[in-house]
Amino acid sequence: MNVSTTGKNFIKSYEKYRLDVYDDGFGFLTVGYGHKVVASDNLKEGDIITASRATTLFNADILTVETGINKHPKVSKFTQAQYDAVASLTFNAGTVYITNSNNDLYKALNKSTFVKSEVVKGFTVTIAGGSRQSGLVKRRNAELDMFYATEGMINIPMKTTDTVSQIPVSAKLTVQGTNISIRDFPDNVDGDILRKLSTGSNITATSRITVNGTPWFYIGNKSWISGDYVQGWVKDYNDNKRWWYLEKNYSYPSKTWKTISGKDYCFGKDSYLFVSCYIKSEVGNTYYWVDDDGVWLTQYNTSSPDRNKYRVVDNYKITNAYQ
Repeated sequence: MNVSTTGKNFIKSYEKYRLDVYDDGFGFLTVGYGHKVVASDNLKEGDIITASRATTLFNADILTVETGINKHPKVSKFTQAQYDAVASLTFNAGTVYITNSNNDLYKALNKSTFVKSEVVKGFTVTIAGGSRQSGLVKRRNAELDMFYATEGMINIPMKTTDTVSQIPVSAKLTVQGTNISIRDFPDNVDGDILRKLSTGSNITATSRITVNGTPWFYIGNKSWISGDYVQGWVKDYNDNKRWWYLEKNYSYPSKTWKTISGKDYCFGKDSYLFVSCYIKSEVGNTYYWVDDDGVWLTQYNTSSPDRNKYRVVDNYKITNAYQ
């Protein structure tokens, strides 16, 4: 197999492109697309190469990577995307990660069925100069997205002590606040600011993550926004029965009725929206019907709902909406 054009462009996007030979900050002379200078290059710090030579060096490095990966006993199992993801890691960190049978990545891929936790461990190559590097964490997560054909999944947290919980969602959100930062990683310190948004901007989220209690939403194109500055409906796990409503400062209604955009909704103990059921009034014996969008339709109020046909909630404050 060979690295695809997509794979090569991916690698280039993460490598600093410079035509002057420079120290990469970790004691390695580097030039072109992240090429580590060797004696046979006959280059010293400060030398300038041509764009053509940078391409030649890149292609030679790609060949070295391909040669290493193609020695792996299970390489024929790799999809093109998996091959490209491994190529990016080995281009950056060295072919030893795929050629040494004692290496975690080698072992994780040397199986009939890949175990995700083992693959993630194998890709967790994030240390340089003795410390965890935010740039490497971002790159490794992007490589794992490529490997698993996902987008915006955080498999490797920024800090080893971070606890991470991420789920897929479908959410139409509105920004609440001025100059709210959109970052390339869900971290206020290590996430680089990509752009700013202000109140009224509409965004769509496809997953949400909590890192050590801090909420973030993934909005595509390697972009994240803090859950403290958005408002709108969120559907967890893309499940039509797991709707909830998010407000600024990551607050959300629970065990209550709430009017939103002129319509009345009821939220259970679990903060999810009640849908397609009758809910007993807090006063009297009237039961309110909420449809499959969770909207209370007053014309269907009744004192005797058919319990054999419909879900009936007698006390919404102690009942989970999701079941």
